[in-house]
Amino acid sequence: MYDLGEFFPDGSRGVLLFRIPEKIIGLYKYNGERLALLDRAEPWAYFEHAYALPQKYGSNIAIAYEYGRFVKEVQHKRKPQKKIAVVLYDRKLDNPRVIYEERVLARTDVTYLGGNGGRIFVNFFHDEEFTKGGYLLRQKDRSWKFKRMVAGLRLEHIALFEDIIVAGSPFSDLGERSRELRLFRDDEWSELGSVRGVNTVEFAELDGDSEPEIIVADGLANIRQKRRRPQIGVLDYSPSKRKYIRVLSKKMKGLQGSLRKLLPFAVDGVPYVLGVGEEYIELYYPRKDWRRRIVYRRNVNAVRDDIDVLYLGTEQGQTTLAVLEDSVLTLMRVALADEAKNSRRQKRNRSARPKRQGPKRQGPKRQGPGR
Repeated sequence: MYDLGEFFPDGSRGVLLFRIPEKIIGLYKYNGERLALLDRAEPWAYFEHAYALPQKYGSNIAIAYEYGRFVKEVQHKRKPQKKIAVVLYDRKLDNPRVIYEERVLARTDVTYLGGNGGRIFVNFFHDEEFTKGGYLLRQKDRSWKFKRMVAGLRLEHIALFEDIIVAGSPFSDLGERSRELRLFRDDEWSELGSVRGVNTVEFAELDGDSEPEIIVADGLANIRQKRRRPQIGVLDYSPSKRKYIRVLSKKMKGLQGSLRKLLPFAVDGVPYVLGVGEEYIELYYPRKDWRRRIVYRRNVNAVRDDIDVLYLGTEQGQTTLAVLEDSVLTLMRVALADEAKNSRRQKRNRSARPKRQGPKRQGPKRQGPGR
């Protein structure tokens, strides 16, 4: 499930959904009340990720496929090969065109597909353990050229902001004795503070300054037979040191083995973050010491597929979320009010109420030994 932003000419939000049982790619339009299916297409191969170019660049939809995971022929009658491909569709999921493909040695995982303006960023495994990523740049003859920007040991998680690329790995690069979170800028890279095992990373505007913060979910579920709680880290840019400094490490309580998605959004200038884990979806309040509350719990009778969530908008204090579980898409509305704060206020109010006065109970006094 992928958020296409204000994809339609009238400013309505678009959502792209790959329905696994039917093997159909669906383009949905959110009109403020419901998601309406407008167009659909059959996937060329195994669907991985999707990204929509902004309207000023044509509102095309890019979809990343991988070939070779399943031994069967695909739509264009070619036998499966070990390769990845990025296919560009028009706004109605028609006229697909391959703009980039590359043969890979072992794995065919595309870990990220996103963009920055008219550039498309793709990150994938080019062998069993190493990844590489870069921008697809449109040329004057309408072709696309790949420019490599990132490479390393399992740098699977990507976040983009202007000319900054942040990449995270679930494991340390022991050969280089480095950590798992790196910042790439101007053909150079530097280490960022992290705890072993990056699960996801995003840019988010939390304090209203000119530089966005980096939020990262790290801490693997099991390391050396010891279960570790997931935690959220915040890295803020220091103008004096001219680099990002880790300013917060907040351990998350509960049964979540790991947080595999962080989705920041803002309402009237107030930041919020949605966190998707193994068991439930949580809403975090960054300006209230990252207080959290659960907004969705996994269905105990559901197949153990991953759950996903998208933020669709907020009206009159009610936030609309699209939740995907077991290929079933549902809309739910969540109040942004901090229920934990309200419950504490209610407890204070109850404690401040005068106690009920009534007749004292009469009874025999207890007799005990003298001192």
